[in-house]
Amino acid sequence: MRLSRQLSLRIEPDGTGFLFNSVTGAIHVLNETGTYIACCLSKALTESEITHALAREFDVEATVARRDVAAFLALLRKGGFLDE
Repeated sequence: MRLSRQLSLRIEPDGTGFLFNSVTGAIHVLNETGTYIACCLSKALTESEITHALAREFDVEATVARRDVAAFLALLRKGGFLDE
């Protein structure tokens, strides 16, 4: 699973970021968690791999990480921003 080719990811020094859609010109602002997940997607990690990496990076329980990853991926899928 990867971010769509139409998206560019920019990461700010504070860990936040944004996705720029080159087709529509839309900008999607990301918090630190969203930016981390987007980085994982740019490396073509699976949903399970992203969940485990997020739990380690942010020191949260796996159930919390799984919920956050699933919610973010659902938003990206709905917008057509994933190449699966």
